[in-house]
Amino acid sequence: MLTMTFPERKVIDDSNHDLAQRDEFQRSGLRRIQEVEYLIGTMVASWQSSSTVLSGRRWHHIRYTIPVTITPLDDRTEEPIGQPKLVRGRDISQGGVSFTHDHPLPFRKAALTFPLEEGSVASFVVRLNWCRFNRDGGYHSGCRFVRTIASPIGGDIDWSLLPQA
Repeated sequence: MLTMTFPERKVIDDSNHDLAQRDEFQRSGLRRIQEVEYLIGTMVASWQSSSTVLSGRRWHHIRYTIPVTITPLDDRTEEPIGQPKLVRGRDISQGGVSFTHDHPLPFRKAALTFPLEEGSVASFVVRLNWCRFNRDGGYHSGCRFVRTIASPIGGDIDWSLLPQA
């Protein structure tokens, strides 16, 4: 039997965010990422067997393979506590993003910085929710978007010089 599923609306941060703040979050930064704009701008419907519907995902994901930077943040102050490093995007949704990396990430809160088409960047505070070790020796991690943040790196930085995470 095939069923049609629609994504649930999810509060981006579990506390201190109301509908207006969530909408502002989407307008201010998240919608600037082309793949997310596509997700937000279209009605998302999936035809899946009923066993797949129970996968636990709240948002429809699409492939996102562009490199992004991750900068560890202090859990309390949200100040950078390490250098930015490159990770490889895997997929993205309105609620979060997953990526691959070569080394363990010993922190839970970070700033993810995305390159934008016009040459600028968009940065978000994220909460790392999970990490899996892959058979190829790398890692696959996922995080949820918390809020926008001023970029911890400049838009004029040469990303090819950044180390891999």
